[in-house]
Amino acid sequence: MSFNLLSFAIFDDLFYTQPKTNDPESSLLCLRIPNENKYKNIFTIGYLRNNQFKCIKDTGSFIIIINSDLIDGPTGIYCISRSDSSLQGTVKILVESNSKFGDSFELVWNPLEYPLLNINYNGKDRNIRTLFFHVKIITSF
Repeated sequence: MSFNLLSFAIFDDLFYTQPKTNDPESSLLCLRIPNENKYKNIFTIGYLRNNQFKCIKDTGSFIIIINSDLIDGPTGIYCISRSDSSLQGTVKILVESNSKFGDSFELVWNPLEYPLLNINYNGKDRNIRTLFFHVKIITSF
């Protein structure tokens, strides 16, 4: 008689706790990497929308600071701007640092969309299933 025990990954999916951010103006974004897509290189972390970041709008100039929750994870500061929501937004890297494993961020601002944050992730040698990122957006208005 054999028993099929549930995978511990199910408990991780149901009961994982999200870390907290110390800065009240920052938000925490979460990326869950499915096991079957572990070797994919580019993952979408998410859109930087005004329901989570109160100061972001579809036009204007912003400074976006992104830090990985991992000690050796990627970090970056980006300047973005656009004057018309139907135009491609300009994204300039102020400074960025890839992770120890070569992970890096990619920020794009397509017409009629909010800024989109992606990560080029090299996870084939790691067993990390959940990544967290602290994001802060600064503007003059």
